[in-house]
Amino acid sequence: MADAQRIVVVGGGFGGLKAAQRLARLGDAVEITLIDRVNHHVFQPLLYQVATGILSPGQIAPALRSLFRRRPNVRVVLGEVTGFDLAERTVSATVPEDLVLPYDSLVVAAGSTGSYFGHDEWARMLRA
Repeated sequence: MADAQRIVVVGGGFGGLKAAQRLARLGDAVEITLIDRVNHHVFQPLLYQVATGILSPGQIAPALRSLFRRRPNVRVVLGEVTGFDLAERTVSATVPEDLVLPYDSLVVAAGSTGSYFGHDEWARMLRA
């Protein structure tokens, strides 16, 4: 895959996951690196079924690597993106050591965070 396009996808949520899945269909034409801070994708619409005991957490949070195990052109990296150098076309990350990922195309689908409407203490309670 020497002439393959190097694509870095930042984020393993709905956007990043769907982008990586669609791009992976291009086969040897692309080398995809998907990077996320967590090693799983949470299918949030089913969280209520976990809360009520209908489903187990593992049923709605598959490991990202397992979703791409049949795609040799996709590499999943567990790490935190620390910066972008758009001129050099690189993504910097901590994985836990520092890593620089070169790319030809970049997909940033880092997601969002919740709002606690001025009550940041609620976020701390949820993490406990």
